[in-house]
Amino acid sequence: MRASITATITALVLTLGLLAPPVGAQDTAIVSLENEFIRLVVNNGDDETGRFSIRTTGGDPAIPASKDQHLIFGGNAPWTSYTTVRIGHDSYVFGGPTKRRAGLGAKYGTVAARPAVKNGKIHTTCRFGDIEVTQELGFARSTVTRMLDTVGITYRITNTGQEPRTVGLRVTLDTMCGTNDGAPIRLGAREITGAGYAAGGDLVDRWFAFDDLAKKTVISMGTLKGGATTPPDRVLFADWGSLADEPWEVALRAGQGFIRAGELDPDTAAAMFWNPTVIDAGQTKVITTYYGLGYIKDKEGKFTLGIDNPAETTFEHERTQPFTVTAFVKNSGDFDGRDVTVTLALPRGLDLVGGNKLSETYAAMKQDATVQQSWTLKPNGKFNGTGTFKLAVTSANIEGNALENGMQIHVPTMKLRAQPGAQQVPVKTNRLPTIIPIQLNLSPAEHFAGARVVVTFDPAVVRPLNVTRGPGFMEEGRLLAGWDVDDTDIDHGQLVISGLRTNAGPLTQAEINLAVIAFRSVAPGTSAITLREAVLRDGAGNETPLEVVGGEITVTP
Repeated sequence: MRASITATITALVLTLGLLAPPVGAQDTAIVSLENEFIRLVVNNGDDETGRFSIRTTGGDPAIPASKDQHLIFGGNAPWTSYTTVRIGHDSYVFGGPTKRRAGLGAKYGTVAARPAVKNGKIHTTCRFGDIEVTQELGFARSTVTRMLDTVGITYRITNTGQEPRTVGLRVTLDTMCGTNDGAPIRLGAREITGAGYAAGGDLVDRWFAFDDLAKKTVISMGTLKGGATTPPDRVLFADWGSLADEPWEVALRAGQGFIRAGELDPDTAAAMFWNPTVIDAGQTKVITTYYGLGYIKDKEGKFTLGIDNPAETTFEHERTQPFTVTAFVKNSGDFDGRDVTVTLALPRGLDLVGGNKLSETYAAMKQDATVQQSWTLKPNGKFNGTGTFKLAVTSANIEGNALENGMQIHVPTMKLRAQPGAQQVPVKTNRLPTIIPIQLNLSPAEHFAGARVVVTFDPAVVRPLNVTRGPGFMEEGRLLAGWDVDDTDIDHGQLVISGLRTNAGPLTQAEINLAVIAFRSVAPGTSAITLREAVLRDGAGNETPLEVVGGEITVTP
């Protein structure tokens, strides 16, 4: 705990007794939200307005000891965690000014709207000249547990002026795991025990703070990538004092640990930086990050194992995003281990694209030591369903252990759509029949070898004037072979479109259009545009699952 504030807290206890308010009384100095997992508190006092803290209520149901524990220091009087808005070359602390160390002497703006609950989130707004910043804090679903055990931290930065402005953001979190104010940070394959930056390839999806895998009380987790997260440009893990004293750039000493100058106990904190970028006049920049309960699936034994992976991932063709899986192995045995091999078996449908090898051996592993491994994985679209990670450890002289954890792998079924889906047009435009283009779009983008679809319509209302191939049947300006339109049954409201992409590569997002049908209006009425007998085939001639969504054209007098 902070030695510098212990005396202050003691004095408050003796003077005020820290008595709870009487039943029915309302604490106007804070605004809070809580659920069965965590409690969020935002400072509503005149000092440190808008600063926040997080603690558990029920915590992690699998860890009874995680109930009623700190995740961010501050309790009902948050002040140590704060946010910096960087405008040009000036740094401003978000919220009301302070008389204490964190942000003391920094520049401040004006609190335009005090903390208040709106639509289930606590909103606070500050103005810094023509830059207006709104902080939104509320519960969010964890990417790991899918429970509302996480706080979404969002800043909406609006340039209300007439000229472009350059604005950046730093969010400083005074991490705390229960009573441990100095728990080491775990980022991918690294256990971080001293001050330092992480950027670029070192920024994995999630970071954790906990002290001992086998004896953990509570785990906190920050999310850097995935979902609606805005990935920071860099993250600094340092002692709280260094971040409290400097609202933007911190000068680190060589070999600097997590112990504040002049003290004995470690005190970890994290700061996420989003570098200044230009916000045009009238535009808004949105930055979102997440922090809350961490969850690591574990199994005790002579080797204690833990694995962290997201609950789900989705194959999105060329837009597919990689994700991180991290494993923790602690030698909980009675002596040092020899030839310790850690192996991760992947579920079907995932490819290894970075990080550790799937099997690595350590010649020696000391008693009570913990090693971490991290893998970057990506779905390949070849499996849809629930997969299982299998983490195993073996040793030449210590009993091994194994652990499994599941993950949902989504491969969305492709859809062929008539777009626009519904439209209304006059029977004549400039005294001529109205031309109504309908695109046949395939999504998401996919590599396919052939397609065929029967398009039906009401010939008394609309008729095809012409059909042209879309970019899906072209490559680098070259018309692909096999394109055909059969309009022999057009008088009965039917035409057949087919094409081949035998030697073409996978579609890009710009090539999802397979065909454009230009209809002409005939008479008032409504015609359904239906897609029937739609078939998509792969390079081996196998039929690929495909959904179809038709459209509708209404012709008015």
